[in-house]
Amino acid sequence: MIQTTSINAYNSILQTMGNRECEVYNVIKKNEPITNEEIATILGLRINCVTGRTNSLVSKRLVTDNGLRKQGSSGRSAIAWELVA
Repeated sequence: MIQTTSINAYNSILQTMGNRECEVYNVIKKNEPITNEEIATILGLRINCVTGRTNSLVSKRLVTDNGLRKQGSSGRSAIAWELVA
């Protein structure tokens, strides 16, 4: 069972997030671990629209690099994101 304090903390963080940031957060939540490129594809956005949102989520300590690297379409390895536990 989720504690009331955890729910309240989550709700207070959501109030500081913009719409796009919430969309990115929810995609990560449903598909973790996931790369910026994969998030962009799911949301139908350009990757540069996603990268700033993931960086913001990292600075808010909501998302973290899980250490896994996935190969992107460019052939280079990419960070895979997951929610902070």
